[in-house]
Amino acid sequence: MKHLLPIVLICTTIASNAQFYVGAGAGATAKGKAAAELQLGYNFKFLLLQTGFVTHTNATDPAVFQVKTGHEFKFNRQAVVITGGYAYHLQSENYKENNNNSYTTGIEYLKYIRDGGAIYTGVTKSGDYTFITLGLKYFFVRR
Repeated sequence: MKHLLPIVLICTTIASNAQFYVGAGAGATAKGKAAAELQLGYNFKFLLLQTGFVTHTNATDPAVFQVKTGHEFKFNRQAVVITGGYAYHLQSENYKENNNNSYTTGIEYLKYIRDGGAIYTGVTKSGDYTFITLGLKYFFVRR
């Protein structure tokens, strides 16, 4: 039963203009600390729903789990994506009072390369943290 939702979404993706995508990137915070990002999203025409996380590569700063929605503005083989949503900052499993929630906003620039792939760069603001990332996205259905 738990596999029913992904199967329905994949069938909807194939039958419509919608696409699943996965992305991975690396970058830094505005404070100069290294960060890594993973994304999983569903894009329907110009609207998207995305989930993922950005994590610091050290043990003192939190991992930021995000759920975002946004709009994609396409032109030629490029796009600008503006997103907003909810973020959960996981600082500690043992001390839950250190964890907090915030709103998140972001903007990405995509340059499509080959069929199904894109290079992206983006800026995400979540609470007190600003992440700047560069990465790759793969779309499971051709654009």
